[in-house]
Amino acid sequence: GDYETTLRILLSIPNPTANDLDAIAITQKRLHHEAQAEISYRAAIAAATAPGQWRLRAQTLLDYADLQSQRGELAPARAGVEEALALSRAHRDPGGESGALASLAEIAIGQNRPAEALEQAQEAVRVAHQSDSVFRINDAQLALGRALEASRRDPEAERAFAEAISIAEGMRADAPASAAGLQGELDRWVPSYQFAVAHQIHAGNALAALRLADQAKARVLLDMIDGGRPAFEALADPKERDEEQEVRGEVARARTLALTRPGAQTHAALEAALRKEEDFDIRLYARHPELVLERSAPPEISAADLASLAPDGRTALLSYFTLADSMVLFVVRGGQRPGLPVVKAFTLGGIDRLGSLIRSFRAQIAARDLDYRASARALFDALLSPASAALAGTDRWILSPDGPLWDVPFQALMDGQGKHLLETRALSYTPSLAVLRQLRERPAAAAGPLALLAVANPAVAGIAPIPDSEREAGAIAAVYGKGQSTLLTGEHASAGLFREHAGDARVIHIALHAETETNHPLESSLLFAPDRAGRKDAPGDDGALTARDLLGMRLRASLVVLSACETARGKIGEGDGVMGLGWAVLAAGARASVLSQWKVDSGATSDLMIDFHRRLAGPKTTGKDEALRQAALQTMRSPHRLHPFYWAAFIVLGDAR
Repeated sequence: GDYETTLRILLSIPNPTANDLDAIAITQKRLHHEAQAEISYRAAIAAATAPGQWRLRAQTLLDYADLQSQRGELAPARAGVEEALALSRAHRDPGGESGALASLAEIAIGQNRPAEALEQAQEAVRVAHQSDSVFRINDAQLALGRALEASRRDPEAERAFAEAISIAEGMRADAPASAAGLQGELDRWVPSYQFAVAHQIHAGNALAALRLADQAKARVLLDMIDGGRPAFEALADPKERDEEQEVRGEVARARTLALTRPGAQTHAALEAALRKEEDFDIRLYARHPELVLERSAPPEISAADLASLAPDGRTALLSYFTLADSMVLFVVRGGQRPGLPVVKAFTLGGIDRLGSLIRSFRAQIAARDLDYRASARALFDALLSPASAALAGTDRWILSPDGPLWDVPFQALMDGQGKHLLETRALSYTPSLAVLRQLRERPAAAAGPLALLAVANPAVAGIAPIPDSEREAGAIAAVYGKGQSTLLTGEHASAGLFREHAGDARVIHIALHAETETNHPLESSLLFAPDRAGRKDAPGDDGALTARDLLGMRLRASLVVLSACETARGKIGEGDGVMGLGWAVLAAGARASVLSQWKVDSGATSDLMIDFHRRLAGPKTTGKDEALRQAALQTMRSPHRLHPFYWAAFIVLGDAR
């Protein structure tokens, strides 16, 4: 999923072959560099002329035709697909033939020729079953559903899409074993859901569309919550444990150098160590099938579930879902009859420019640019205005973003009256509605001896201390009471001591440095002090507690606060939300977390967090979301902290009650 790095490597090849050029074009298309992709596709097609390159030429013609079709250039797209079809038939390749027939069906739909599209799609399905590619069968089945839809044979289209989803779920069951590997395969099976959801919306079935959309979201996290996987230690032999220690130690040493001596060379060394670690994991999964992440069944979210998540007229669920060429917003509110919520769907326009608008808005926030208001209003108009009437009268929103919307600080958007959303709404986030249901069903943290575990300002060689965080953690510990709190600072703020106490804490507050790895999300880390006891001789002990490490823990906390920079960020998977530290906290057992969406100001963060915990632990609290909102509003009232940079960074992820 790291397409920028992929493209940089591919463009460095001195004499690219037709295969290289095709890979460059595919990567440029992924990055939405359509003009450059067209040049690369043309070059790849021109280079793939040798008799042995017929398969590459045929596939490149199909890929280029897909780009042309997206731009409405259907006639030249058809010519390219017909050439690919002829090549595949000449070489008796049923997989390539079915792919070309499915593309011809899509082009015929675009040309308003439904009868021809249906004929091509039916033939594509027949030929695909002669191949050994489940991906070709899935593509052909989707083309058939689209052709039936265009022919207004809706019941048959619905059955075709249901069959495509069944095939996709089988593909998912055979996907890579690890959580990160499984997330990387999402783009292969999510389209089946996208077309099925679009069909239900077209048919006016908002509830059915929402249930399908939610079924496609956050599946890897649900796998972790529902089953997880056996611990490595229980299965590995001594040689494997030694190899693991060596590999993880190399990553730790490389991470230490990258943090204390930042630069291109140390970053490259860390990247190399992380790649080596991935290779080790791949070999490990091959040797131990028992380590495979158990796949949960597709989640079924019922009308009664939705009603319980939005139990009153003031609460609204806002679930976004990315379609093939647009985005839909589902709004759920309690209905007049118990157990029967009102579900409405809104197809949003202008999605093609959302990415650049989001990046611009975040850059303005980071720079404390006072002109952010125009972007804040533009994003509100694009993402929320179409649903304004459906949301009237609500003041508690539970947001389930999708794709790039995970980078949107909704709390900083501005409505038509010039108010930030946080001024009028209490907001919380969830990866999916099914995940929220699962989190709410978790047992509440036991009333043990430890109300709060606070960790702050660890002593890490070469890393600047955070004095504000120590003040922050001390004040928060005082809120919960000296006998009810454990406070770890300095050299005592170690990963080992954190592990020792974390399982017994009802609330965990962590105020230290964090590092986000978007390319290796499970290596995103919290920087504790190195362990001084018990593990002094462990190779490369840098004190870092990674998202991978968190997955191996068992938390019972109702809330984990990660009071550090960019802890809400990570790798955004298609349909799967953000894999990173916050994701791992929920997978490890916590019911909710508080995370930051950008690099925060230390002083403002400390004041906000102290106020947040005072409200949360006070007698009049109305939930984590409202406590965070009131603390942010208090920060906003400071003359020097009016900008959203200071008060809008933090979000509640999970059960905000």
